[in-house]
Formats: sequence, structure tokens, C-alpha cells
Amino acid sequence: MATGRYLRWSAACVFCLVGFGLPEAKTLDTAGAIISAVHDRGALKVVSEMAGRKPRAWNHVIAGIESGDAKWLEVAALLHEGVDAGSGEDLSMAVAHARLRAPARVLTMTSDPFRLDDICTMPDIEPPLARYRDYIRQAKAALAGVHQPELQELRDRCLAAFDAMPPS
Repeated sequence: MATGRYLRWSAACVFCLVGFGLPEAKTLDTAGAIISAVHDRGALKVVSEMAGRKPRAWNHVIAGIESGDAKWLEVAALLHEGVDAGSGEDLSMAVAHARLRAPARVLTMTSDPFRLDDICTMPDIEPPLARYRDYIRQAKAALAGVHQPELQELRDRCLAAFDAMPPS
């Protein structure tokens, strides 16, 4: 009898913990949810949870950031203070990829929290030569479309970084 009561009590406790949602049980599948989680728990905990224990969630975040969407770039800026070396590299690479889709938005992020050197580079590690050349061409074309006066100096410095890259 006592064993049955103990099992029911244990099951009820587990149900309450899972059902009422520990912070780790919250789904971090939208930019808004991640922004909220960072404000609630801090960037370090959110990055640690996603990059460490939920790699699928981290990959989803990286893909969102690469889209260049304004909310996802806000996520990138918020998460930046909670990254380690590996997740920081992932984040910088994602923002560099976003530069192709939203060059002006990304350029505004280069003084804080990302460095221009992290954004104005080839983000892929040892890509095939054709992809390398194509990426540089796309990056320069995207940057050429930035005409806001306040971004011209950053755009020109970024273009110069791509011009300085080896042709192969």
C-alpha cells in the first residue's frame, strides 16, 4: 500500500515539474521566445542550453540569424554576450551569412556587438574555390547596395576587406 501511494506521489511531482514548465522545458523556437528567455534568464544560460544540450535548437537559431531577419539579428546581438569560443564562432559566421541578405542591418551591428573583421570575411571554413569566389562576388554586390550615408564608411571598409582577400 505504501509503495503505491509513494509511486502516485512521485508521478504527481514529476507531472507538476514538467507540466508547469521549468525554464529548460520552454520551447525556444522563435526569435521572440529567445529574446524573452534572454531577458528572463540571461544570454549565458540560454546559449548554454541551446548550444550544449539542444543542438537542434542552436542550429535553428543559426539558420534564423542567417536569414537576415531583423528579429533574428536582434537575437544574435543579445546572445553574443553569452557565447563561448565555439558558439561565438557559429554566431559570427551566421551574421556574416546574413550580410548577403541584409547588409545594412548587419553593418549597423559591427561596432557592437560584432567586429567588422568577423563580419566582412568568408564565413565558411575551407570552402571549394568556386563557392569562395561566388561568395565574395555576392558579398560585394550586397554591400554595393548600401547607400545610407551613415553606413558608407563601414561599407567601404567591408568592401576593402573583401578586396584584400586572396583570389583563391
